[in-house]
Amino acid sequence: MVPGAVTDAAPMKYLLSAVASGSSYNLGDIINVDFNWTMTACASLDSQMMAAYNFVVNWDDTKLAYVAGTADYDEAYLGPAPPALYTGISETSNSLTFAAANFTVPGIDGGRLGFAQFEVIGANVSSAISFTGTDFRDPANTPVPHTTATTTFTLVDNVAPVLVSAIASNPA
Repeated sequence: MVPGAVTDAAPMKYLLSAVASGSSYNLGDIINVDFNWTMTACASLDSQMMAAYNFVVNWDDTKLAYVAGTADYDEAYLGPAPPALYTGISETSNSLTFAAANFTVPGIDGGRLGFAQFEVIGANVSSAISFTGTDFRDPANTPVPHTTATTTFTLVDNVAPVLVSAIASNPA
């Protein structure tokens, strides 16, 4: 081993994560979430192209509500269509499915793949955004090694109660 050398324990290891500006949100807040493809620290030595991806974003719909129509792709990574192909984003009450490909001009290294907004509807709890069904491919259609990160938010209720009407309980 060369003195001062760095050993890359996870060569070409990439990470799919959900990123927001904060970690604590109030009831009724809108959370802007980016879905990012990044490299681990040492993996930056192992630049790799990515030509296609598929992933499903999941959340607890009793705590977070997807704001309809806000999910979209960031076309900066794979480029505009054509030659990139972006499928329609499949939306349910607790999941979004993203799938895109560009085998002509693939993306390189990391970048933002997509984004969405969520409204906080649960309070005094924590809630997470996680991923399932992840598949990333290089230009030879070979799987790209990767991991996923679950992002947890603290949801609080800081809205003061409001008196709507007063009724006398003992009208004597």
